[in-house]
Order: sequence, then C-alpha cells, then structure tokens
Amino acid sequence: MSAKSLRIIITVCVLSSLLSFGESNPTSWRQTALKYTSKSPPFSVPAPASPTLAPAAAPASPLLLLNGALNGNDNGPNANGNGNDNGNQNSGVGNGNINGNDNQGDGNGNINGNENEGSGNGNVNGNGNGEDANSNGQVNGNNNIGNENGNTNGNVNGPDSVGNGLNNGNSNIGDKNGNQNGNGNIGGQNGVSNGNQNTGDENGNQNGNTNDGNQNGLGNGNFNGDSKNGNLNGNGNGGDANGIDNGNANEGNNNGNNNGNINNGDGNGEGNGNNNDSDGNGNGNGNGNTGSGNGSGNGSENKQGAGGSGNNNGNGNIGDNNGSFNGVDSSLPGSGNGNGNGNIGSNNGKK
Repeated sequence: MSAKSLRIIITVCVLSSLLSFGESNPTSWRQTALKYTSKSPPFSVPAPASPTLAPAAAPASPLLLLNGALNGNDNGPNANGNGNDNGNQNSGVGNGNINGNDNQGDGNGNINGNENEGSGNGNVNGNGNGEDANSNGQVNGNNNIGNENGNTNGNVNGPDSVGNGLNNGNSNIGDKNGNQNGNGNIGGQNGVSNGNQNTGDENGNQNGNTNDGNQNGLGNGNFNGDSKNGNLNGNGNGGDANGIDNGNANEGNNNGNNNGNINNGDGNGEGNGNNNDSDGNGNGNGNGNTGSGNGSGNGSENKQGAGGSGNNNGNGNIGDNNGSFNGVDSSLPGSGNGNGNGNIGSNNGKK
C-alpha cells in the first residue's frame, strides 16, 4: 500500500473522531487542511457552567496501533523542520501520529506524543498552517499516564501566525486533557499551556482558537485533581490577552470554563475559577466585551459547599473593568453571580 493510500485511510478513520476547528467558508490558505477541520463550535454568552466537550478520541483504526506515524509530509517547498520527534519511547499505542503535515511555514508539529504510558496522546498537531506561520502545534501530549491528551493543537493557523497550540496535554494522570487548543488563529501565541499535570479528566480543552488577536487562551485547566476545569476560554477574540489563567488547581469540578471569548477589547476573562474545593465556580465571565479588563478574578478559592459562585460576571460591556473579583473565598454557595454586565461605563459590579 502506498503512503498516500495509507494516509487517506487513516484520515477517514481517525480524523473525523478527533477534535477539530475550522470555518464554514475557509480561505485559500486553509483549504489544504480541511481534512483536519470542521465547523467552529458555537460560543454562547454566558455559557453553561458545565460545557459539553467533544471527545478527543484515541485513534480507532487498527492502522494506528502505532506510534510516530504520518509526520512531516506534504509541506511546502520552503517549509522546513516540520513533523520531527513525534511518537517516541511510548509503552502505550497510538501516540505521536499525524503531526507537522501540509504546512507552508517552518517548525510545526514537533515533539508530540512521546514517553507516554497511556494511549492516544499527541496526535494531529501542527498541520495545515499558512505561509510563514511557524512553530505551531509543538510539545503536546507527552509524558502522560492517562489517555487522549494533547491532541489537535496548533492547526490551520493563518499566514504569519506564530506560536499557537504549544505545550498542551502533558504529564497528565487523567484522560482527555489539553485538546483542541490554538487552532484557526490569525494572531499568534494563542492556545498555549493548557491541560497539563492533571489527575482529573477533561481539563484545559478548547482554548485559544479562531482569534484575530494575540495571546488568548493561555494557562487554563492545569494542576486539577478533579474534572472539567479550564475549558472554552480565550476563543474568537479580536483583542489580545483574553481568557487567561482560568480553571487551575481545583479539587472540584466545572470551574473556570467559558471565560474571555469573543472580545474586541483586551484582558477580559482572566483568573477565574482557580483553587476551589467546590464545584461550578468562575464560569461565563468576561465575554463579548468591547472594553478591556472585564470579568476577571471571579469564583476562586471557594470552600467545600460554596459552589456555584463567581459566575456570569463582566459580559457585554463597552466600558472597562466591570464584573471582577466576585464570589471569592466564600463559604456560602451561589455567591457573587451576575455582576457588571452590559455597561457603557467602567468599574461596575466589582467587589
């Protein structure tokens, strides 16, 4: 069987089950990579406290009971250093496949899916990036005991878009962490350092995608003992530095989700849903703002029994610094919700 035929079979069997991003009307630089993409997921403001995540399925095809397959193929004539150091030293199977393909830039899809005890880690990273779009989809899905971590990061980013989808889904004991980050961006350095060092499952997914701005969706869903923290942050922004540092170091579930999305301003939806011992804190903050610095510092450090705090703050503002520092360090459930939304002015709904 030729390499091209093998690639088509694996693409059909596997890529449809992996997480993916794209547009309904892709521009020419994305068309090559449509096999890695589907429609962008909808974003709602505010989102439910427990977002439903698409599964980052491990490769289902028997052909992918392999490690380090189909990396570094079909890159442009001036595209160098793509698809290297993937799928090495694994005791699990299906790690480090389909990385660093179809790129026009340099250094994409490297160092993914290595040294895993689990299976299905570090696949489909750093593919289909545009001209001079360099260093996307690197260092994902390594050193995991769990399964299905660090997949579908740093794909289909636009020309001159650098450093998206880096350092996601590494060193996890749990499953399905650090998937679908840093895809479909025009800006750079989006979807970085999400879903690492978790004992729980489904942390740090779907951050830093489809941004025109830079440095969105960073540092979400790390160091969690429980599940579904730090997802859906920093997506669809025209501004910079939105959806940062949410859903980290929690012993509860469903904290720090859907913050800092669809903003034209900067620095919205930061530092929500961290260090909680309870569930459902710091969700739906800092979305849909024209202004800056809205919906930050909510729903953190809440004790057991004090869940459901610090949600739906700082959304839909034209002004700055609204809806911040609510529902923090509470011993009562349902504290600090629904503050500082829909303001033309600034400094509303703050603790």
